[in-house]
Amino acid sequence: MSNTAPAAILGVSIMAAAAIYVAPSVIADYQNQNIINTTNGAVRLGEVYNEALKVRMEMKDSETGDVFISVDEGVDDFYKAARSEFEKIVNARNKGEKSEKDKISVEAALLKVHMTITLDTYIHYRSEYQPSFSLTIDQHEISAGVNSNINNVLMQVQEYLNNVKSGNPQNSRIIKT
Repeated sequence: MSNTAPAAILGVSIMAAAAIYVAPSVIADYQNQNIINTTNGAVRLGEVYNEALKVRMEMKDSETGDVFISVDEGVDDFYKAARSEFEKIVNARNKGEKSEKDKISVEAALLKVHMTITLDTYIHYRSEYQPSFSLTIDQHEISAGVNSNINNVLMQVQEYLNNVKSGNPQNSRIIKT
């Protein structure tokens, strides 16, 4: 009998042992790819570095479509960012007024036209395979009529966003990192 048979058996045994040793890590890597199924197909994220719940809001004139306020911010910081944008508009309007009684305040400003508020709530991911990926989780449209208090409308939008956030059982975490 030649020495090739035992050598072949030894070689096959070493390869089988290596495969058994490596298999669990290959399976773990495959299972931890953080794959999200969307209507357009699956998105492989890999390791997720950052996940943020955000909202894109546009308040625009219902008739003309002119944008009054536009904000793209984290859900928790939405009201602060939207109010800041609104304050810029109020301050610009008040610059031309000489009399204090003709100036308007942020708290008292009312809409002169009917507005439509479009909200797109999404999760923004930074990950291993997708440097920037946004997954829309909610789209909502709100109407605000003439003489609606703008500040109150923005607070109502924040309440709606808080409800969207609380509807997520893991405090807005979709993927565990």
